[in-house]
Amino acid sequence: MKLYKLTIIMAFVVGVSYADAEQCINLLQSKEYQKAINLANKSLRWNKYDFNYNMCAAMSYLSLGEPKYAIPYLKNATKNANTRYQKEALYNYMGVSYDMIGNKSKALDNYTKAYKLAKSLGDDKGMVDNLSNIAHIFYSEGYYDSAIRFYKKALRQDSNSPTILNNIALCYGDLNHPHKAIEYYAKSSQAFAEKGDKVHEGATYLNMGVLYLKLLDFKDAKQYIQKGLSLVSGNKYWEAVGNQYMGWYYDNEDKKDKAILYYQKALALANQIGAEGLVKSIQKNLSSEEVASEH
Repeated sequence: MKLYKLTIIMAFVVGVSYADAEQCINLLQSKEYQKAINLANKSLRWNKYDFNYNMCAAMSYLSLGEPKYAIPYLKNATKNANTRYQKEALYNYMGVSYDMIGNKSKALDNYTKAYKLAKSLGDDKGMVDNLSNIAHIFYSEGYYDSAIRFYKKALRQDSNSPTILNNIALCYGDLNHPHKAIEYYAKSSQAFAEKGDKVHEGATYLNMGVLYLKLLDFKDAKQYIQKGLSLVSGNKYWEAVGNQYMGWYYDNEDKKDKAILYYQKALALANQIGAEGLVKSIQKNLSSEEVASEH
């Protein structure tokens, strides 16, 4: 599983009441996501295709881990994305949304467009974020060495990025280099904690828990997954991931009944937010349990 980089690019210049748009973004940045969505929806009654309010609502839904609700707002925003900065933001968020629901082809297309715009604008942060997301596409397709190359290219421009550090750890874990993976996980969790980003700090702990499962260190695996779940509370996507990981833990402990309970909880959350790739993964876990119970 991957930590999805959400690039906040503010471009409030056309066709809006600036004060209202600023209020919506302030609510978003204060993590009052539902209030931001409500304010955006109220304003969108008068102009369905307003760029700023559609982006505010989309970013709020992504922050809640609900990408299927973000996509319609992003599609509406395309009709009034008039500057390269706005288009860069839009393509980045569209990529993130499609990535989260498992449509890797559309995600890669949008990330690539966002990266090219960032490069043309000299936007170093945008280049880093989109390089990272392109790297994830390689990661998700199993090209781990290529993914590491893209992540390290991004890391050269942002040496303390907790997201990039976490994702390099994921790659090393899948290449069966556990000590390298743990080294990068430790750096990542510390960087997230310093930023006060509890959700992504928690997601990093979830990923650490999976690595310890692979190392057959079940005590540490359970500890890190539980710690991660406590930190991601309120984000449905990462709650779904964490519950799936707890299912994996109990599978390894041969406690099938408990595993099924966690898989079912994970599946309900994943279905709720339309995370199709995650739904398929959990369904495979449940199918394996059902086959096992028949023998």
